[in-house]
Formats: sequence, C-alpha cells, structure tokens
Amino acid sequence: QWYQRRVRGRGWGLVVQEDVTQGSLVHEYVGEIIDELEVQNRLQHYQASGITDYYMLTVENSRIIDAKPKANRARFMNHSCDPNCETQKWNVLGLTCIGLFAKRDIKSGEELTFDYQFDTRGQEKKACLCGSSNCSGYLGVPAKKMVEPTTKENQEK
Repeated sequence: QWYQRRVRGRGWGLVVQEDVTQGSLVHEYVGEIIDELEVQNRLQHYQASGITDYYMLTVENSRIIDAKPKANRARFMNHSCDPNCETQKWNVLGLTCIGLFAKRDIKSGEELTFDYQFDTRGQEKKACLCGSSNCSGYLGVPAKKMVEPTTKENQEK
C-alpha cells in the first residue's frame, strides 16, 4: 500500500502505491509509549549523541509516542505546511491511538505528509524543508495563510 523512498533534501519519505480517498485511514502512528521524564532523558541523550532526527508525538499530556526505537512505516512520513494527511485521536478498547487520515484525495505515487505541530525544545528552531508555497520556514511555526486567487466566482460569494 505504501513504500519508502528518498525525498530530495528531506531524507526518507512514505509514498502511496494506490489512490487514497479523502477521510480514509492511511496509517496508525505507533511506537514506544513514554512519559515526559523519559522524553527529557532521551532528548538529552540524542543531543549528546548528535542525533537530530527523532519521531515523538504527544498522545496525551503524560503519554508520548517515541517512534525511534520501535515503529512502523508512519515514522517516515515527512512534515508539510500544506499536508495531505492529518492526525486524529481515536479511542480503541480504552486506549488513545493516533491515526493519520487523508485530508484530501491523494494520488498513487504521492508522498504522504502531515503537520508535525512541532514543539520546539530549547532556543534553536528547526528549519522546515517542505517546499510548499505556504511554508513557514520553521517547524512549529504556523504555515502562512494561502490566498485564494481573485476570480469572478470568488467575488460573488
């Protein structure tokens, strides 16, 4: 259903092999569930080791998914300021899970992306490399508002 490939300037990416319709579940985001104290420990270790890429996603205040040590292919989905997928929290048998759903129809061969809603730790901002026309330039900074082109139809609304 998907495959990994190198994406110029952004490392690995995840690409769909078939068309996906808007609203469809694309993937579940999985990994090791850790707490905030362990997040701090791991970030310190990553920084000391020169590791700059990590894959953490907050489920709830005290539960964070770390997809670096254990994961599925969803960890290869890149950030975009104009993503084709979005995260949604779902309750499955009493557990909160994170699903990645198509925000729009996605064509076969298209890279899957979502907005990381990155929480910057420390003073250093991480550059955004998504290349979208509304790119904010940095992860964690809201994307620029897209301006609709002026057309006769838009003026009549």
